[in-house]
Amino acid sequence: MKHEDERLALTSAFWWLRRWSFPMQLGLIAVICVISFAIRVFSVIKFESVIHEYDPWFNYRATKYLVT
Repeated sequence: MKHEDERLALTSAFWWLRRWSFPMQLGLIAVICVISFAIRVFSVIKFESVIHEYDPWFNYRATKYLVT
């Protein structure tokens, strides 16, 4: 019984954690998403959009330049 009383006292002491845990989880996930998006977009903002490997028009112009 002593163990159950301690557990009950502990859970009643942290009732606010149970109540706010789901909104806190959603907020944490939202913050993680915003930070990951900002990290991904940082290079595009700083160095402009440069995707050479998958851009056929860039490859065509680079080949044309190399031929001339």
